[in-house]
Amino acid sequence: MTVVNHPEDGHGPVLTLIAPVSDIIIECEFQVPSSLQKDRHFRIFLDHPDYAGHTIQSTANLSSVFRPVGLSLQHISKKRDAQKTIIKDLEFGPKPIELNPNTWYTMRIDIVGDRAWTRVNGIELSGTNLVLDVEKSKIGLNPGMAGGKVRNFRAWAVRSKN
Repeated sequence: MTVVNHPEDGHGPVLTLIAPVSDIIIECEFQVPSSLQKDRHFRIFLDHPDYAGHTIQSTANLSSVFRPVGLSLQHISKKRDAQKTIIKDLEFGPKPIELNPNTWYTMRIDIVGDRAWTRVNGIELSGTNLVLDVEKSKIGLNPGMAGGKVRNFRAWAVRSKN
């Protein structure tokens, strides 16, 4: 699927799946655009139903200003007020990452209990915090405002060993 941004929407393109999930593995292949423009990234995120922001997001970022360049994991919860006041912001990473245009990469994110880990192109990153051990209500794929290509989305539930 080729994903294109429509600036009049006021937000970059997001593909979503609404479903309650807890412990899950998600994989998706993506390509970044070949033009050297800003806002080139790909991310997978999971959201909690009770707050704005993301329970966890894995971002492979080349040139978007809203996230650090590289591979990162972030939890950011915000109040649903007009200012979207930050409740908690946890950063894991970033780690440097190289992504070439017109090349397929696989992003994988695992969330089991209070731990999340991700990998892209041989780069791995993980983080642990109790805020991750909650039910999520939405899975999102976001190729950035520069757009990109997405294929072979897979998600499956896992059971923690606890």
